[in-house]
Amino acid sequence: MSRAVRLGLALALSLAGGAAWAQSKRGEDVAPEQALVLGPDVAQTVGAPLGPPVGPDRLEEETHALASRIRCPVCQGHSIADSPSETARDMKSLVRAMVAAGYVEDQVFVYFEARYGEFIRLLPRAEGFNLLVWVIPLAALLLGIIVVVVFLGRRRPSAVATAVPSEAAAARSRAREAGPAEGSDLDPWLEAVRREVAEEDQRQDG
Repeated sequence: MSRAVRLGLALALSLAGGAAWAQSKRGEDVAPEQALVLGPDVAQTVGAPLGPPVGPDRLEEETHALASRIRCPVCQGHSIADSPSETARDMKSLVRAMVAAGYVEDQVFVYFEARYGEFIRLLPRAEGFNLLVWVIPLAALLLGIIVVVVFLGRRRPSAVATAVPSEAAAARSRAREAGPAEGSDLDPWLEAVRREVAEEDQRQDG
């Protein structure tokens, strides 16, 4: 084992023990996970903790936040925070011990990815090929909105164009049916309207 690894392991053990010792000195109960001595593979994989030890006031909250994003290798569809399997409980205990010792989020994920692969992330990172997992649903939603807008935009002018000829045809029909009122001053005007309607009909028929 190289000197750097030995130093990192010693520092990790001292921090983990220091957190439990400080908690015990304050008269608080020491959780088994905090008293747990992390195995040498943790320091060999991710080095020394990059953060300070986490006390009991924040330990459970931070542990749950990380555990809810780590996939259970047994249940697969559940996180280790929700899975009832023994493997998930052991993994969550290890997460709690790492958090208590001061290991930060990136280090926790690096450690578990080294053992299980990137599959262990319940939500893939939004980068590289994994970016498609985030982009494709948004692109499909945007495309659907565009299709609906275009479809509705095409239907509206068509409905207006259909209504105008219908109104004109109705007006011509009323003009044909209305005969000239005898002795009315409107006779010349009605005659002119009938001629225009007849000419319009001839042009359309031709």
